Amino acid sequence: MDKYFSKIKVIFSKIKTKKVLYIKEHLSPSRDWNLFVLVSFVIFVTGFIYAFYIFGQINSGELFYQPIDSTNSNLVKINKVLLDKTISEINNKQTIRENTGKNVPLDPSL
Repeated sequence: MDKYFSKIKVIFSKIKTKKVLYIKEHLSPSRDWNLFVLVSFVIFVTGFIYAFYIFGQINSGELFYQPIDSTNSNLVKINKVLLDKTISEINNKQTIRENTGKNVPLDPSL
C-alpha cells in the first residue's frame, strides 16, 4: 500500500507547478480583477443614468413629441363616417352591458 501512495505522490509532484505563473510584469490577476470590477461598475452607472434620463423624458412626454410640420402635405385624414360608426358601436355595447345587469358575466364580444 505504501508503494501506491509513494507512486501517487510522485505523479502529483510532477503535475504540480513549482514555478510562479506570473513572472511577467504585465500579468497581474489582482489588477485585472480590479479593472474588470471598475469597468463593470462604470457600465452599470452609465446604464442607470441613461435609464433614468429615458424615464424622465417619457414621464414628461418629451421623448415621443414630434411637432407637426404645417408644410407637410402627407397629413393623415380621418374618415369621419368610420369614426362616427365606431363611436356608435362602442356606445351600443355600453348600453347593452348596462342593461344586462350586474350579476351577468360580461361577454367581450358584445
